[in-house]
Amino acid sequence: MVILSIGVRPDSKLAEDAGLELGINRGIKVNDYLQTSDPEIYALGDAIVFPNPITGVESHTYLAGPANKQGRLVADNIVNGNVKTYKGSISTAIAKVFDLTVGATGVSEKVLRKAGIPYISSIIHASSHAGYYPDALPLTIKIVFNPTDGKLLGGQIVGFDGVDKRTDMLAHILKHGETIYDMQEIEHAYAPPFSSAKDPVNMAGLVADNIINGMVRIIHWDEIRNLDMQDAVLIDVRTDEEYALGSIEGSLNIPVDDLRARLAEIPQNKKVIVFCGTGHRSYFAIVSLPKADLMTFGIYPGVTLPMNPPPKNRATKMSFPEITLAKTTISIRARKPQLPKPRARRWKPMPVVCNVPVPSCVSRMR
Repeated sequence: MVILSIGVRPDSKLAEDAGLELGINRGIKVNDYLQTSDPEIYALGDAIVFPNPITGVESHTYLAGPANKQGRLVADNIVNGNVKTYKGSISTAIAKVFDLTVGATGVSEKVLRKAGIPYISSIIHASSHAGYYPDALPLTIKIVFNPTDGKLLGGQIVGFDGVDKRTDMLAHILKHGETIYDMQEIEHAYAPPFSSAKDPVNMAGLVADNIINGMVRIIHWDEIRNLDMQDAVLIDVRTDEEYALGSIEGSLNIPVDDLRARLAEIPQNKKVIVFCGTGHRSYFAIVSLPKADLMTFGIYPGVTLPMNPPPKNRATKMSFPEITLAKTTISIRARKPQLPKPRARRWKPMPVVCNVPVPSCVSRMR
């Protein structure tokens, strides 16, 4: 099956015939009150162009939520005389793709590169709720943020459960112009069936903090392609069994639990590049290696299957301690992974005692 999405264009012929000023892609230009170039005519919805609150560049927002809010704003301004201003949309959206849910808010790497805005990208792999509670499912969060002050610029999330609320949490940070440091502190409703004590959004902020403050040095998959392997060594810190399923060509396998005992196997005169499956074990490896003797980098967030070809004409890469930050995935030669499907709940039907439903676990404790 092939799905081709080629974008949309606003239907602005009526506005053009009326002599109204048009912007990019022939969208209708409006001011803060959603007035067109003719102050007696207002416009809203998919057909308008308005500066993006993150980039400041004119853009479209093809979403029902912002259009509905614009309708109320325009009505107030027509009746009461331009009393409310429109602040723009950060384009928060969500979609269901078969068993997966995908969410996005803010702007992407592609938009930031085109606008010439510096950024760092970071990806984490987490779970929809506490791992020890049944049916925790994978959740991947990618964020882009300013390399100087940590201001959040955008986020994307893919998973099976809990994608909606994490997308909303990132949207709250973006809408208020907040940073990755605010992500670390954002409070969420926690209980093991719903989240972890540190929510994945908190963890994404903490990882970004580690990168900005130099606690870890990261290198990205497209840098590996151009690396001179005479001056570097790749270390796969996964287990022997995982390594046997496939790894980066030419890498050395030293499981993270054996790393301290096998330090002698690591060359002292080369850059050491560490990777694992998700970035967790490679982080532990980096912080445990002797920094005085080794120049250590981590491929963050780890190994991802499968790999897409590198984008052409990549622009606006950020230099951060002697490496180039760009996209954050790397591939291994292995079979395509099968995405897990949500499992059926393990709870038995709830018994009725004195006409009050009681969970089975409480019933058994009695």
